[in-house]
Amino acid sequence: QVTIQIRNDYMALSWQGDDSSEAGQSEAAARGEEEVKELNELIDRYAELAARGSLRGPRSLIPDAVLAVWEACRADSSNADLRISCPDGEASAHSLVMKQASPVLNAMLCSEMKEGLHRQVVVEESKRVVETLLDIIYTGFLPEAHEAKKLEEP
Repeated sequence: QVTIQIRNDYMALSWQGDDSSEAGQSEAAARGEEEVKELNELIDRYAELAARGSLRGPRSLIPDAVLAVWEACRADSSNADLRISCPDGEASAHSLVMKQASPVLNAMLCSEMKEGLHRQVVVEESKRVVETLLDIIYTGFLPEAHEAKKLEEP
């Protein structure tokens, strides 16, 4: 949709020439028609690739070095100061990150509520679900998607 809007805006702009003579307008119209044709071809190619699921690109503009720092923070349970208790186990996190990720957790952890006092949050979700959520919060990726991205890179 954005690409189509860009094309339409470009068409409108390219038809607004400074040359008011008939020859100048005719030349601008011919140029505009050729450019619109090229844009339409690009849009068609893009739509074809999107339909096949062949569009690949970076999921994030975060540099790999920054992402590596956040992955290291996520993996560093020795400095984690928040326990998340699940029915099938316990996950750990950094309260600073969790407070920034959720206004609800921020309120819980910054208050005299038991979660704030004991640095423990009890949830009803499985540990696997909580760990996946933590991976997304820390890195912006599903764990499998990020591993796949690492394998694709040269």
